[in-house]
Parts: sequence; C-alpha cells; structure tokens
Amino acid sequence: MTDTDKAEPTDAFDYLNEYFYFNERGSFDGAIDSIFMMHEKDWELLEAAWKDGSQEWRENCVSVLGHGPIEECVPLLRQALFDDNIDVAKIAAGSFAGLLIDRDDEYDPPVYLDDEMVARMRYLVGLQDKYIEYETEVLENLHRTSDGKWEFIPRES
Repeated sequence: MTDTDKAEPTDAFDYLNEYFYFNERGSFDGAIDSIFMMHEKDWELLEAAWKDGSQEWRENCVSVLGHGPIEECVPLLRQALFDDNIDVAKIAAGSFAGLLIDRDDEYDPPVYLDDEMVARMRYLVGLQDKYIEYETEVLENLHRTSDGKWEFIPRES
C-alpha cells in the first residue's frame, strides 16, 4: 500500500463534496477556491463519487469544474457531457465552453476535443431554448488540427 492509497481526502475535497450535496452550505466562490486546493487523491475520490452522485450533486459539480484547473477538470467535464441526464450534460457543455474561453494560452495546457465531443456539444446547443453565448462562441471557433482533433482558437479582439 502506498502513501497515496491510504491518504485521506483533504478539507478541500470534503468542502466540495458537501457543497455538491447541499448547495446552500458553503459558497460557490469557496467551492472554486477548494477545487484548486485538491490533491491527486481528491481527484480520484471525486471521479469515484461521480458514479453515485445525485443529479443535483452532478449539476453542482460540473458548475464548479468549469472554473477549476484544466488538466484535472477536462476528463470529468468530458464524462459529464455524455451524462445520461440531459440537464447535467447541458450544464457540462456550458462549463466546458467557459473553461475553454477562460483558458490562458501562456500558462494552461492546450485542450483538444474529438469529433464525438464536438457532435455532443452541437447536439446540446441545439436543445437549448435560448441563445447561449459561451457554447456558441466555442463551436464557431473550433479549428481542426493536423492530427484531426479540434482546438478552440478565440477570435482576435
């Protein structure tokens, strides 16, 4: 057994998990602060908790993931895009788009989307009954890379 195997969740994970279950406890800003303080074991616990989380828990989770560290958040947001609950998936699309738009080219790693993700984003945008700025901006500014993936390249201001 390694040190990581027996590691307890940090206070950051506990705060987030409680916030996801009981949205009225804690604050959204506190949840965003906490997501940046999570350790590797916390991310493993969060991924495992996803499978058992209620719809409300998953909705709250993807809302916060859209503001967290890219490398850790993208895999969970990708999973959320394909959630069986369409409301969770719609929120995930908005969070994923926000994460791409707010990404800092200088410090954050590039994020690539595959064809399946792009198709799912388009589908989810088509289900919306109102104009959704972030998702639309991302879809309008996706460019194919030489290896066939999609990359969001923001318009020049």
